[in-house]
Amino acid sequence: MKIKTTTAVLSIVLMATALTGCSVPENLGSTIELGGSQKSTANQTETARDLDQDITEDNSNDSSNDSSKATSKDTSKNSSDDSSDDTSTEGTAKTPTFSIAYKDYSIRYDGDATFDESNENSVDYSNGILFEGSYQFLMMDDEWEEDYPQLYEAVNSYARESMAQTDGYANNMADEARQMLEEAAEGGYSFWGPYTEDYFVSVTRIDDAVLSVYNYSSEYTGGAHGMYGAAGDNYDVETGEMLDISDVLDTDEEEFEEVLKDEILALAESDDQFQYIDEALEDLKFDAEYDPDNEVYEFGYKWYFAYDGLHVIFNPYELGSYSDGMQDVVIGYDEYPDMIKEKFVPAQNTDYIYKDRIYFIADEYDYDNNPDLHFRYTPYDGYQGDMVSSKFELVKDGKSAQVDGGFYVNDENDFDIYRVVTADGREYVYLFVPTESDHLWLVVFDITGDVKLVDTQGYYQLYSGSDDGYHLAPILTDPYDMRLGHLGQNFGSYICYGDYEVGADGLPKEISEFHYILIGSEEAYSKADIKVDVVDTNGEVLEQGVTIPKGQHFVPYRTDAESYMDLYLDDGRIVRLTYEEFDSGTIPEGKIGDLFEGLKCFG
Repeated sequence: MKIKTTTAVLSIVLMATALTGCSVPENLGSTIELGGSQKSTANQTETARDLDQDITEDNSNDSSNDSSKATSKDTSKNSSDDSSDDTSTEGTAKTPTFSIAYKDYSIRYDGDATFDESNENSVDYSNGILFEGSYQFLMMDDEWEEDYPQLYEAVNSYARESMAQTDGYANNMADEARQMLEEAAEGGYSFWGPYTEDYFVSVTRIDDAVLSVYNYSSEYTGGAHGMYGAAGDNYDVETGEMLDISDVLDTDEEEFEEVLKDEILALAESDDQFQYIDEALEDLKFDAEYDPDNEVYEFGYKWYFAYDGLHVIFNPYELGSYSDGMQDVVIGYDEYPDMIKEKFVPAQNTDYIYKDRIYFIADEYDYDNNPDLHFRYTPYDGYQGDMVSSKFELVKDGKSAQVDGGFYVNDENDFDIYRVVTADGREYVYLFVPTESDHLWLVVFDITGDVKLVDTQGYYQLYSGSDDGYHLAPILTDPYDMRLGHLGQNFGSYICYGDYEVGADGLPKEISEFHYILIGSEEAYSKADIKVDVVDTNGEVLEQGVTIPKGQHFVPYRTDAESYMDLYLDDGRIVRLTYEEFDSGTIPEGKIGDLFEGLKCFG
């Protein structure tokens, strides 16, 4: 998953400014328009991230401590008014939720080397960029620290240690690329850049027994092709300890190797495809030792749990040639019921959600041997290097459901795709399509039987600032505890989230009373006396009709997204602004934009 960050469309910004009176960030770039979608330039991406840094920058005054309360989730759930919905969360065990810490790099060449334009064999294919990279690490959300202290520490300490090293990785790669570029320019040959490195993570299973994390990485350092591979991290949820494959199997190495070999050969498309299988399996051990000094060269299995079984990974060159690719071999719970210890076999008829990889295939290449479940789209010509389409459909077993709309993305990594499975046997695909200005288009398909389009919804990308230039974005790991984002424009601009569960029709259904504000106008001061109600943390009114004199500091906290917003004052009180017109930002005293200064506008 590569988080796509874009900036505001100028017309939207001007409209929001007219309604709320918020200030417009400088250096808004231009966009390329296609239908309803727009695509940002690299400069725009940096502008949006700079804006995010400005908004989330730590403050030294007391109000920053108060406003931090707005970023912590109220874990109490509010039942929906629709009592007839048979997907109630009552009795559903809660599992911890997670976010992705991510950071993107783009390092340009700043030296004096030039390529001879008269020499067609000496070309800088990098366009002046030495290195591009994206790094992601999993972090457990803070509200679960008390319930899962060991797991929280294990996951988050690993993430923090890894995040501290990526600047070094990126700079080292850029230095290597710089040397190769300058040698190429001097020697009269081409530089095949930029160098790239990407590291993506996803949760493949989380329940009361195990957390499994899938780590995928790829890099390119010149040559005919890059390199890629994957591995898994598996944690005991109760102890936080990393699991070895021997901890979860209820069989010996010899039997497991035989089963694994049979499953690998079943994937073969030719007799000699996996020519290194015996050598590969011979070096894999349950409790591997690697001691070159004593010529001991054993390797542990690369594996992870998913909801269908235990997966063993073989990266390129491990079983065959590079063209044979990476193999993901499944030891199914149902197929091998006695091979995995009972503790680590998930219960049947449970609810779960996981990040899925469903390929997008252009209609001209949609052959009969394509995966049973895939997206088919009609590409636009003239957008080299990007994926652009005005229509697409989800295909399952030869039948399809078409979407009335298209997309404009860099590549498939810009999509977020989730598979949602409910205990009563329903199954859905959630496709999040990035559109303009960090808005998201959610397309929901029902694949329980024949594929059909359920509906579409609009959301907003959630992200908040973290240390060392990293940002945090929540991911979906529990279908009855999904955090989805919205953009508000009635107190300046703000990014907020609500809690959702999968509804009876497959669409996310809101279960939270409030939308909590992650990013907003933290430096808003009143220019007039404002009449408010004082409320407590549960939203109960303590005092009505209290007048707050002008010049007071208001920090957005939460909203019901319909009629009011709660804000913190510097004295710690929570006060409620009740709107006469919510969307236009009008309260009894007048327009919010006329009554407050320091409002910020984005999105």
